[in-house]
Amino acid sequence: MSKRRAEPPSNDKAASSSGSGHNLEWWRGLLFGVAVDGKTVYKDTPETALDRAHARREAQPLAGLSIHLPRPVPPSVLTTIDSLGGLLAAGQSSTHCVVSPGLTERTFAHDPGLRRELRQCVAAGLTVVETSWVDEVAKLPPGGDWAAVETAPHVPPVLALCGTGEGEGEPPRRADRSGLHASLAETWEHVQRSQPEQAESDMLARAIEISLLDFALQLHDARQPAPAEDPRRRAYRTLMEEADPGGGGGGGETPFSAGEARPRLAGPRLDAELKEHRAVVEAWFERGGSDLESARGRLELALDALGLCARDLGATNRNESGEVIYNQCFYLSLARLSSRARAFLRDEGEPPPSLVGETALHFKRVIETAVLRAHPEWAETQVGEDLQAFSDFLFYVIGGSNAMLSELAAAVFDSVSGGVEVYRGVHYPEGAQGSAFAAEECQRANLLCVRYVPGHYQALLPRPDAHGFGGKGPTLKELLGCLDACNVCYVVTDDSG
Repeated sequence: MSKRRAEPPSNDKAASSSGSGHNLEWWRGLLFGVAVDGKTVYKDTPETALDRAHARREAQPLAGLSIHLPRPVPPSVLTTIDSLGGLLAAGQSSTHCVVSPGLTERTFAHDPGLRRELRQCVAAGLTVVETSWVDEVAKLPPGGDWAAVETAPHVPPVLALCGTGEGEGEPPRRADRSGLHASLAETWEHVQRSQPEQAESDMLARAIEISLLDFALQLHDARQPAPAEDPRRRAYRTLMEEADPGGGGGGGETPFSAGEARPRLAGPRLDAELKEHRAVVEAWFERGGSDLESARGRLELALDALGLCARDLGATNRNESGEVIYNQCFYLSLARLSSRARAFLRDEGEPPPSLVGETALHFKRVIETAVLRAHPEWAETQVGEDLQAFSDFLFYVIGGSNAMLSELAAAVFDSVSGGVEVYRGVHYPEGAQGSAFAAEECQRANLLCVRYVPGHYQALLPRPDAHGFGGKGPTLKELLGCLDACNVCYVVTDDSG
């Protein structure tokens, strides 16, 4: 028996007499109906079918995301994106940019257009990830959300080479993100509709976290003992106290009196206490029979031999709330010298000011937390939002309490006394593994040199015309050798006790 394909009603007079309703009924029966006892029973309607298809897509992990593919990806990735509910979009109208893994600097050399396109994506606020992120999202259980998969492990490392480009305006953090904001707002509305209890719980947890930020530096589980002071530093303090008994340096106090508020310095200037510091140094040199001017001259000679020049970073920064904070020159100088700032140098040879400010604020929080952990009584008198930091504060982080700072060494060139204070972290890479060249480069990158002038700190950067040390600054060993050759007095402080 031959099977006959269903045919739509003919257009003869009989069919036309029944109107277009029969044609519509025939198509509805063909698409959504089943025959039961000779009658057409509808298992679904077009409207219900579309609603169910839309609901199924809304429940997919990538629902609500628009993905931009700057270069072709394997077909399997396209299939995965489509099956997970993601939509492909072009350029800045999307929310995520997905690239193939394994991109290198050589890739940019062969395809400069890719670097330019990724730079535009970063400037527009798109999240750039490798295809491995899509693979991780595909592993989510039914009903999972893409936000549960962290994007940081899947960001291509080569993205750091993109920068923001010359003439492209502000860094990515300040770029226009209206498209991303609209997408996030839409996603948040979807979460509030589908999972109202989870959304309320997340908002409550975030509110509690924000409310505790103001107490982050005051709450301590236990008081840790202060590290043992270096004997040479103790002897130096003793000489200063003998030269000026009323200088406020006794009993473990800092040279500033505990009850006096320090002025807010918007820039380098002298005050009475800083003049007193200079007088103490001059009295100390006069008592020891040394020539202070000669010591200062030898210090300048050493700076010239090291190929270092001072760069003023100012003294103001902004905290997490966007408020201006003063007396931040010490942390700004350290931040400008950090490897993070050097990794994002722009065409003019300077990192974005916002990056330096963020790094300086991070240094401030980490260092002052360590100081307050050892001396809670210094809160608001020696340590505070607008109080100027001392280079002595480095003593509390070089012993390993902070993994990043314990790998650094800092040299403070004192223009008042003509001496140098060196703070060497317990993990400074003097015995770094790997090739000798790699170890030497790591030592250069981890040595931070700052210059102290009365009331102010400045960063010491390699001069562009300097021929020594490859224009990258010295290692700690080279710096100490140069100080010895120039007969500059210095003290090395570490955590050896």
